[in-house]
Amino acid sequence: IIGGSIVNITLLGIAPFMAGLYAIWTNHKLQFDPVLFFLLCLSVGVANFGKTWTAYLNGINDLKAITMMSVSRFFVIFTIIYFGNGPYGMASVGWGILVSEIISSLILPFFLVKGKLREINSPFDNQAALLAVQPILVLGLSYSLMTFTTLNAWLIASLGIITMIFFYFLMWKRLEEDVQLRLKSVVYKLTNLKRSA
Repeated sequence: IIGGSIVNITLLGIAPFMAGLYAIWTNHKLQFDPVLFFLLCLSVGVANFGKTWTAYLNGINDLKAITMMSVSRFFVIFTIIYFGNGPYGMASVGWGILVSEIISSLILPFFLVKGKLREINSPFDNQAALLAVQPILVLGLSYSLMTFTTLNAWLIASLGIITMIFFYFLMWKRLEEDVQLRLKSVVYKLTNLKRSA
């Protein structure tokens, strides 16, 4: 909830004015590629979503799973860039990174973690995982609308952020009360720490 909301809302919030910032940063010497930018941002969102599962696999030192994820990431990136560079240019880099993250940070960890939990007779909350992935889908849909339609980017970003907040609110309501209290306590302590500094 915390990491996902910070990353995904920020990635969508900066989208409408990134072209202008990029032009200023490069002194108008390089053309902004919105497709490449959106693909890279979406890959960050996917990687951030899957980091809990990958962190778990790293934490239990599952070398087989870690190797599988690393090899798949390299293989997918290399393959897509190699075959897609000609027809798609730099966008193939973005597609390579995005697809590799979907496979190595989302799909593989999902099944690997589910299998590990099954071995220790621990339930895997499919509904929570399905709900948690919704903001990523909103991010992808918003980027697609910005790229392939003439709709106002600020309107798309605003509606996307509101939708994300709604999903994060549903995630919050699913948490047990003691977990909510602990999270509130952490936020309260961090707020007081900033004020005292």
